[in-house]
Amino acid sequence: QVDWKPTMTVIEVSAQIALPDLLAAMEKLPTNELDELLQEARQLQIRRKEEAELLSIIQWQLPPAQADRLRELSQKQEEEQIAEQERRELLQLTDLVEEADVARAEALWALAQQRQVTLRDLLHQLNLERDLG
Repeated sequence: QVDWKPTMTVIEVSAQIALPDLLAAMEKLPTNELDELLQEARQLQIRRKEEAELLSIIQWQLPPAQADRLRELSQKQEEEQIAEQERRELLQLTDLVEEADVARAEALWALAQQRQVTLRDLLHQLNLERDLG
């Protein structure tokens, strides 16, 4: 009969664990495994912060007043009743939206890679299917 012992300590925890209980379980870990756990926790924290930054970029929208102004100026341009100063303002707003769209596309791609899903699946996860075109 072979006495087999796992190389890592196994600690039984319930599905929902309070922080004090988690800390108590961590106290039972050998130092090397505690170090590994803390390193993994730091990596998780970094990934969450990166994801939050990417989601912020993805969800950015032109403020309502600027969006209204963009629509107004676009309408004036279509009607060929736009002054030169308004045309410059329209170009600035258009540039802002285009730069945000590029940043959004890059953030979507980065988040899809981070989550290891397709872009289509990510858009579904974020309820952005309308962006599939």
